[in-house]
Order: sequence, then structure tokens, then C-alpha cells
Amino acid sequence: MQVKDGIALTSFKKEVGDDDIFRGFNLENREEGEEQFNLDREEILEATILFIKGRFDPFLKNPILTWLRDSLEHRLWPPARSDALSDWGVEPLTNFCGHIKGLGCMQNFDLKEALEQYSRLKKNLRENSNFGMPFREFWEYVSRHFSDKLEYFMVLIPIRVSLLILADTSCNERGISEYNRIHTASRPNLEVSKVRNLFAIKHYGPQSAGAFDAEELYERWQQIITESNGGAQTNAKRRNLGALLRKIMQTAQSKHCDSGMPKADSS
Repeated sequence: MQVKDGIALTSFKKEVGDDDIFRGFNLENREEGEEQFNLDREEILEATILFIKGRFDPFLKNPILTWLRDSLEHRLWPPARSDALSDWGVEPLTNFCGHIKGLGCMQNFDLKEALEQYSRLKKNLRENSNFGMPFREFWEYVSRHFSDKLEYFMVLIPIRVSLLILADTSCNERGISEYNRIHTASRPNLEVSKVRNLFAIKHYGPQSAGAFDAEELYERWQQIITESNGGAQTNAKRRNLGALLRKIMQTAQSKHCDSGMPKADSS
């Protein structure tokens, strides 16, 4: 930090103009503007805090995450020789097991046996050398190294289910950012359905033009329209679309040749 500005600070400096105006707020600290400067700074901080709380508080207060924190967050467990350790997390774990009881893996689940195993597991693992690991790494370690031990097999079922829960919003935020890159100010009239289709094509479609089989798509399209009313030959728009698909096929084949890949058979 002493040698080079970080990404966030660099971006901030780019957005601040020569007049010290940042997104409409005057950031210049001068004597005659000290009062307004403090008001603007306070407004920026309050807006930022409200934004963060509004976005993450409902997520962090979700009862499922609360149950997991109060039972399986091992770093919150009382000391190994404490009387409170045996009772720690029993009710939250019971609630979590009740929430996921409809899953297939819970069909033969015995809650009483799981709680007994949970009590032994806490005592045995509290002083384990890997106890300081983060939540996910710790329980993945326990799942790998204790899965063949019958003394923990029942309680490991809900523990493994908990590892499938993504306790953050990064995936959603990346998806929102991707939508914003597709639906831009220069393309404001895109319908939601088209934006969704473009998003799906980008993430689930072929990774390159070489993987796109235009010939197969063209043959399937020809089959569909010839079976529909009127056929392809009676509609100029359909004939034009057919020519476009053939052009795409030729372009894909030429890229195959340019990259040294064998040319697709177009017979």
C-alpha cells in the first residue's frame, strides 16, 4: 500500500475531477467549505452503510445461516473441558435437520443418534490440530478423514448438506454484472427475454466458433420450416435466413481451416 495505489483507490482518483467533485459531492477540504465538506462526507458514508445493510442484512439474518453458525461454526465452540460444550449447538442443529428432512439423503436419518455423535465429535475434535481451519475447509477435512468411522456417519449427513450452501452473494453479483454488460445504455431496448437468452448463450453455449456446428443447426432448421405451413420456398424471409445460416457455416469452416483443424464435411 505504501508503494502502489490499489485498484479501488486508483478508480476513485480517476472519478474525482479537478474541482474535487465525486459523483456530485464536493470533496475539497477548505476552510470556507469545511461545514459542507463534512456534511457531504457524512452523507456518502451513511448512503454506503445503508446500501450494504440493505443488501446483506436479510441474507446474514437468514435462520438457516444462524443455525449453522450456532452449531457447526467450530471456532465458536466452548473450550474442550467446559461443561457448556456438550450442550452447545444442539437446538440449532436440530432445527437445521428439520429444515432439510425432505431431502433424499435424510430418509433413514436418526436425529437422536446424530445428536449423540455430534456430542462425541465436539469433544474429540475440539483439540484437533486442524481445528483452526475456516468453516468449509475444516468440515471438508472431517468429512474426508472421518467418513469411514461409524461413530460419526449419521451427523456427517447434515454437515455435508451444509457444505452445499453458498453463504455469500458473489455468484448473484457476478450474474447481475454480466446482465449489466449485456443490457447497456447503448442497447437500452433489449427485451428481458432476449437479455436472458444472450446470457444463457454466453455461459452455456459453445466456447468458440469452432465448437459451433452451423451445418447441424441449418439442417434442423430446414426440417422444422419445411414441415410447417407453406414450407421454406414460399417465404422470402425464410430463404434469406437459410442463406445467412449457410454463410455462418462457411465462416465457421474457414476458421477451422485457419486454425489448422480439419474442415467439416459439407456434402
